Amino acid sequence: MVAEGIKLMSLGMGVVFIFLLLIFAVVSIFSIFLKPYSYAEIAAGHPSRQDEGRKRGSLLSPKAGAGDTQLIAVISAAVSKYRGSN
Repeated sequence: MVAEGIKLMSLGMGVVFIFLLLIFAVVSIFSIFLKPYSYAEIAAGHPSRQDEGRKRGSLLSPKAGAGDTQLIAVISAAVSKYRGSN
């Protein structure tokens, strides 16, 4: 009975190990094929998402407009109501 359990455990662990190796191989192959495309985008001068966020400014920046101020007030009211109900 114990020997059968050990066989079943070994089989299960082997299946999981092979599945993880398969996933690793697929991801590695995709990274090899897609690497030229990712570097081409960087070389073309496309700004990253962080750069775009810095250009627009955050909600708490001094440049925030009236719409942003109203949004901050709505979010603050929602957070206050949520904390008050708990």
